[in-house]
Amino acid sequence: MKISRFLSVMAAGVLLLTFAACGDDDDGGGKSSSKGGASSPEAAVKAVVDGINNRDVDKVLAAMYPADYIKAAEKDGGGTYPTMKEGLSSAYKLYDDNFGDDWKADVEITDKKEMSKDKLDDVNDELKDFYDEYSLEAPKVTDGYDVYYDMEIKGSDDSLTMSDEFEVFEIDGKWYAIDF
Repeated sequence: MKISRFLSVMAAGVLLLTFAACGDDDDGGGKSSSKGGASSPEAAVKAVVDGINNRDVDKVLAAMYPADYIKAAEKDGGGTYPTMKEGLSSAYKLYDDNFGDDWKADVEITDKKEMSKDKLDDVNDELKDFYDEYSLEAPKVTDGYDVYYDMEIKGSDDSLTMSDEFEVFEIDGKWYAIDF
């Protein structure tokens, strides 16, 4: 893999992997519905990979954010939502160009660490600012984890292995990886 190509792929990987939890309501087997959120931090991470593999931008974003935020962002037509939607679509194209249009990502969760109360307080402050953009009352983050993983992206043209983490937060009993 050429250096410039490698950097392009890594940039796309960072973009894709900041959008988490494309999972929805997990049934315990890692499967998801269309309700949004996941049943555990691990289910959220595994579900985002499923959404990425299915190239379902709306599902990825629906899992990142609670439904009230998405509805307001879509109605407004500005702000974060369309920017991320466009970014994910571009990342899928870049992955097709670099790995082949048959690429798939596999993830293995390697560790998780509970976030401190101070970190959760900071996240709640950020979430309030984030929701204020659409004049919505921000939900409260009640728990959070840093979930570490190894991911392999493999296609007919190339492959890449990387390690990173998701910040995953519990809101109203569901888990999201909100990107501020």
